[in-house]
Order: sequence, then C-alpha cells, then structure tokens
Amino acid sequence: MGAVGGLTNSLPLLRPEFIMGLEEAYVPQPKKYVMQQFYPLTPVDTRNVKWDERSPLNYGLTLPSVPGAESPIIKGGHLKQFEVEPIHFREKYVFRQDEAVALRQPGTTGGLMSPPEMVAEKHAWIRGRIQDRFEWMGWNAARGRIAINENNVNVTYNYNIPAHLNVTLAGNNRWNQAATANPLNDIMSMMALSRGFGWRFGSCWMNAATADVALQITQFRNFFRDAMQGGVLTGTNIFTIDLLEKILKVHLRDTPEIMVWDEGYYIERPITVHANTGAFAVTVDDATFFEQGDQVTLVGGASNDQQLMTLNGGPVGNQLNFLTATTATYEVGSVVRAHKKHIPDGLVFFMPEFGPGIPTLGKTFLTPTEWSPGSLMAPKPGVFFETHDHTNEDPKRIELIGGFEGISVPTHTGIHAMLNVY
Repeated sequence: MGAVGGLTNSLPLLRPEFIMGLEEAYVPQPKKYVMQQFYPLTPVDTRNVKWDERSPLNYGLTLPSVPGAESPIIKGGHLKQFEVEPIHFREKYVFRQDEAVALRQPGTTGGLMSPPEMVAEKHAWIRGRIQDRFEWMGWNAARGRIAINENNVNVTYNYNIPAHLNVTLAGNNRWNQAATANPLNDIMSMMALSRGFGWRFGSCWMNAATADVALQITQFRNFFRDAMQGGVLTGTNIFTIDLLEKILKVHLRDTPEIMVWDEGYYIERPITVHANTGAFAVTVDDATFFEQGDQVTLVGGASNDQQLMTLNGGPVGNQLNFLTATTATYEVGSVVRAHKKHIPDGLVFFMPEFGPGIPTLGKTFLTPTEWSPGSLMAPKPGVFFETHDHTNEDPKRIELIGGFEGISVPTHTGIHAMLNVY
C-alpha cells in the first residue's frame, strides 16, 4: 500500500497524499477467509489465464516383468490444458465535500476525521470487498462453475468436476430425516471415493445450519449417548461437533476433520421504483442472486430507515416480494442488501489432505491490468489502488479506486467431493 500523508491545501475538501500501486503483502484473516489455502493467489504475466489440469495418479501395484523384456507401460493421470479470459473487477468510493467536513472520528463528539484517516478507512473497506470476491470465486470454482451476470458482465466458466464426486442423498437417507438418516455410512461411502489414489480426505466443510441438522440425527445422538457414562442424554449434556468428531473416530478411524464455517458475503442492489410505506414488494435493478426465504435489509428510506424483510417466493423478474409490508418509504436509490453463505445449506465439501503431490485444489490467477503502476505501457498483475484528485472540479471530490483482473481455476480434479445431504 502506498503512503498516506498529510494535507495539501486549505480547501474544505482536504486532500491526502495518494494511495497508488499494487498490494505487496496480502494476508487474509484466517477465520473469515479460508479459500486461499485451496486456491492461493498467483500472479501471472500473460493476458489470458492458461493452466494444466491434472488428475491424481493411481498408485496401484508394480507389474511383474520378464527380465530382458520391454517394461510394461502404466497409465498415468490425464492432462488437459485450458485457456480463459480473466474477469476485470473494479469499483470506487467517492469522497464528497460535505462528507469531508462532517465525518467525526469514532468515539469523539467533535473531532473530524482527517483526509488520510478517511482514505485509509475506505481503503480497508474496498480491500475487504476484494477479499470477499476472491473467497466467492474459490468456493464457486470448487463447486464446478463460476457464473457472473450483473453490471453488464455475463460470463460463465464450467469446470470438469467428475459426476461421481457430486453425491446427492435422497428420501429417508437425507440428513434432515433425523430418524432414518445414516450419516456414518454416508461418510464411509465418501471416504471410499479416494481409496487407491494415494491420498485421502482430510477435512469436510459445512455451514452452521447443516451442522445443526447433523446434531439432530438419531444415529449421531445414539453414538453420543452410548459414549457417555450411564448412557443418558439430557439437556445438560454438551453435544457438539467437536465431540461428535471424536466419537466418530471410534467407528471410522479415518473420519476427516469436521470444519463448521459460516462466513459469507453481501449483495446489494439499488431500488429502481419508488415504494411507499406498506408495500409488499420492491423492484431492484438485478434480482439474480435472491432466493425464496432470503432475509434482506432495506436501507436508505426517507428517514434513513433499515428494515429486515423475508422474501416470499423467488423473484418475479426484478421484483422482490415480502412476507410483510414495509414500514417506511423507499425512494429510487435506496438499496436492498442480503447476506449469502459461501457454503450453501445442506452441502458438505470433502477436501483432500494437501502435501507435495497435491499442494492445492487450484489457483486464483491475477493477470496484468492497465490500472497497475506503469499503466498502458507496462501492465502488471495484482490488486491495485488509485486515488484520483478532483478537488479543483465541480463538484469537489476525491475518488478511491480498487480492483484486479483474474479468475479462480482448478488445477487438480478428482481430489475433492461434494455431498448434498438435504
């Protein structure tokens, strides 16, 4: 990150020195961002992303051979080569004149934030949004498809995920059928998918809602009861995923580590049609990512109102319908904000143990962009930031711009699996 400096003039909108350049160090928060261990950031110098896709080797048995005869030929893993065009991501925050003279320092009653403080705050905000995009691309690549249809960008990347590694439970076997589900058998079946290939599943990932469903399964609760002294399961017993994992290792020694991870991202869409108080629907510019049952927040009414609403059914065109009526008026330009989980409800990812043979699932390639230092003549890959000074224009403003060009791609196939449990 470039330097953040002092004041440069005495106008009401005071200017910081620039934030300009590529990120040199990029260490994500480990509790919020986990996908970079599976799809690490990798700068490349090519305009397009080119990569080899390898399947795991089948170790098997060395073949017998007669001395003096030609050595038997064994089959290795397949190798495929791909090339795609990366996606350009870029957005900006505009510091207005009224914002520069009104924003107070947190925890004070009258101290205004300095321009460097304002820019640093928004720089961290945009940087977090970029991290969210990296995480989103990684999880979608792991699911076999990255699709973007928003803001006049319409691209889809389909990846080669073998069908036998995308298992869906049906009927009484689903985990939300607590009395009849057989999750131990499901885990054993998933573990069998990796046998004979020289690797194994080391972890399985699910969100908190799926973990809660798992803890209600009769088979799991019976395992827990049988492991307790006296065999009594009451409300005072502590039945957790951590204890469940230890108990499962008694029945299946190679049970992968169970990871409960509930992080996600926000989508925000502007309201395009004025909605009066008491409305049961609003219209947004793009309703692609909204689904039935989503809880959304309406932000920016006449009194800066915020209201939590639940979607009644899926979108109808770009109209979002609610179970209850709005309690404020929402003009054009107000927004609808929804939180989406990176791991959907009912989906369990089985991830391999990583090592020299299988270092990652894939990579998030960052390609050169003209927004990097050197501009058109010498573009470089990476996460870029620029500050544009418009304090001598009308309106007076400063624009902080951040983004990157890149895409997440799987470089090893057939080494992770997905179990749709309900």
